[in-house]
Order: sequence, then structure tokens, then C-alpha cells
Amino acid sequence: MKQFVVTANTPLRLDQALAQGVELGRRGRKALIEAGRVLVDGRPGTKGQTVAPGQTITIVPQNVRPLPQPWLVSRKGPWAAVAKPPGLPTVRGRTPGSLEEFLPSLGLEGWLLVLRLDTPTSGLVLAVQDQSTMERYTRWQGEGRIAKWYLAVVTGSLGAPRTITATIDHSRHPVRVFAQADPSPLRHTHIWPILQTPEATVVLVRIAKGRRHHIRAHLAHLGHPILGDSLYGQGDGALMLHHGLIHCPEVTAALGPAWPSWEAALRNIPAHALPDSFPGPWPLPKSTAEKT
Repeated sequence: MKQFVVTANTPLRLDQALAQGVELGRRGRKALIEAGRVLVDGRPGTKGQTVAPGQTITIVPQNVRPLPQPWLVSRKGPWAAVAKPPGLPTVRGRTPGSLEEFLPSLGLEGWLLVLRLDTPTSGLVLAVQDQSTMERYTRWQGEGRIAKWYLAVVTGSLGAPRTITATIDHSRHPVRVFAQADPSPLRHTHIWPILQTPEATVVLVRIAKGRRHHIRAHLAHLGHPILGDSLYGQGDGALMLHHGLIHCPEVTAALGPAWPSWEAALRNIPAHALPDSFPGPWPLPKSTAEKT
């Protein structure tokens, strides 16, 4: 790993600043940035970014997997919907690289994330411009006016809609699910099967107020863990869980999953197979900025 401090007298574009530390032409420097191998003060650098004297640039080795890149899905007033790819943490952790750190490069400097997705989960994350909008969101969530819709592929055959009311103990890792019902309906998980195959079922899942591993633990408790969930099931590979639509009083955002082997089947699901309460378009739209 190569690291150096920018010594220019004035701010430079990132590709220009790279010339101080790497012997590559302009195309080579831009390729490093586009591959996600350039960090600025520990955060992923972006094309066209300006760096100031004294900032530290790190070149990540080629054999280190670059961070998956999020993108802006929509923006309306103080609300923005951002697509989080699988493998990217939602918030800052001990090591560089998270959706939160990408916000400035998406034009959302100073914005606040209002929900989290597990690192292997893909899909929509809402961001708000200010604290007052955050407070409105929190109030609506407590009133049950927020609906979060997920797509999941689960093992086995799930033939009818179900509601899981079991209480989840989040004090443990993995979380534990108890038989007794959670007294708050906001913590319940509503499930609709929309596509059956011999070995798996595609389900729509709606929650109002989720917590860590909420859907993953509830589906495993039902006996239908999500494909690819090595923590609560037996699967290997990608976790087949995607946050596809969020609906609240001031904004609705939707984004389909990047599941190539399921895309055609999902596109052809008839409207009558969807629950009446589903508020969005079908099939879920795919962003033109999507990166796989």
C-alpha cells in the first residue's frame, strides 16, 4: 500500500494530485480512481474530487477488493434516496469505507442517514438534509406511517402470506427469536410469497420499524431462511435480501435488485400476485446509474 501527503500550494483535482505519488499517465491515474483504489484521508476518492494541501492519499493494492460504489437514486427537497450495494457498510466503522463516507461525493455533504442496512443487504437508504426532517421521520415511524418493503429469496416453499410477531432479543449476536409475540405491531414482519420455484420462494416483506437482522432472524424462525444467509441459515454466496421500496408521508422511493438470474421472472409477476397494500410501481425500476 502506497501513501503520501499532498504538498501542492493550491487545491488540485484528485487525478492531478496523484501525479505526486505515482508514475502513471492521466488515464492510468483515472483508472485507479474508478477502480476504487484511491483513498483521501481514508475515504474513497471520486472522479473530479478536489484535494487540499496536507491531505493524505492512499493507493490500495490491486489484490485488495475495491469498495462497491453507491449511487444517488432520487432527491426531493430535504429527502434523498441512495442505493447501497451489497458488501458496503451503511455507517462508519473501524476501517475506511461506508455509505456514510460516500455521501459528500453524491452531493449530500452534511446529510444524515435515517436507517441502516446490514452490510450484505442491498437496496435503498434514506438520507435527510437536516435534523428537523430527521425528527419528522422518527415521529412518523413511531406512528406506523413508514413502510419499508424488501424482496427476499427464501429456502423452501412458502405457500401463503404470513405475519411473524415473535419477539427478537437484540442483546445477542446472532440475535435470538422468542416464541412470545412482541406487543408492538411495528415490530411485526409481514410476508407475501410472489414467486415459487421447486427449491425457493421469492417473497415481499414489509416492516415498519426494523432493528439489526430483523428480517433475517424472523424468516429463519419461520423455517425459511434467506438464501445466502450463513448466519441464520446454511447458505453460501450473496445474501438474497434487497430493500426495494420505502414509503412515508413526504417521499416514496423504489429500486429493483441486481439479481440477473431472477430479473425476467420478477418482471413478469402479475399485479394480482402483489399485496393490495403495496404502494409502488411493478416491476421495481432499475436506476440508470446502477453499478454491478
